[in-house]
Amino acid sequence: MEIDNLDTQLFAQFQLIAQDNGPQNALGGLTILFKLLKNISENPGDPKYKFIKKSNKTISSKLLNLRHISEVLTLIGYIDKDQDNYEYASRLRESLEIVLTILEVFNSELEDSLKTPEDRERERLQKESEEASKKFIESFQSERVNNALANVLGSTLKTKRGNIQTSSLKDVKFVLLYFSAHWCGPCRAFTPQLTMFYETVNANGKQLEIVFVSSDRSQEQFDEYYSTMPWAAVPYSDSAARGRAGQIYRIHGIPALILIDKSGVAKSDTCRDDVSRKGPTCLRDWERILNS
Repeated sequence: MEIDNLDTQLFAQFQLIAQDNGPQNALGGLTILFKLLKNISENPGDPKYKFIKKSNKTISSKLLNLRHISEVLTLIGYIDKDQDNYEYASRLRESLEIVLTILEVFNSELEDSLKTPEDRERERLQKESEEASKKFIESFQSERVNNALANVLGSTLKTKRGNIQTSSLKDVKFVLLYFSAHWCGPCRAFTPQLTMFYETVNANGKQLEIVFVSSDRSQEQFDEYYSTMPWAAVPYSDSAARGRAGQIYRIHGIPALILIDKSGVAKSDTCRDDVSRKGPTCLRDWERILNS
């Protein structure tokens, strides 16, 4: 079978079949042909799919009884092997893909031509309903995420630019909770390293946010310590949220750096070591964890 002009020849033959057999009959037969060829494409090593059984009543009545179908089968690469079978004899894989593509397009056009105004209106309403359902689900999921984070951290977070809604955390790729305190020596040693990490990974655009959850013993200690940090924080005044976060994430020692997902679920509690040992390259590991 020649590849050149195959698409033009096939379209002409399919149009002739539709014209002389009617769109409905043509669609029924050509749909069967598409399935037969699809089986060959998906099972290239299985010889049983290469044959069209003439004795099969469905194939015989819907496909082989179509006027001009023999010309199409020859053009595609079938040979009339004997009184029982047509055999697909073409060895050109490329030609099979061309035939499948053209058949799929032509059958779609035939199917569309058979639709009544009522069918089209029904499809339009169904599409609108599906889109409305999709938007509702997305809105519901977004609201659930917002509520989950707010239920843990409180509805408002403190930043150097003023307060923000906790729900805004969903807009960044990575969210870390930093449990720390000014009175903790290891915390004070780690915070400058974490600050450098934070500024480096966000240098070309915000992709990570850290939320400081303080264990300081006074507002003054919190204010002094937080003044050295560039990220967000649970307000010191919201002691309920700070205590709740410590319980939910089972914090037994500080400093602790926890990676959470959009719903507030802890995904990794080894982030402090990751930052210290790997630096910004640990983002690849965190991305895999979040996507797993």
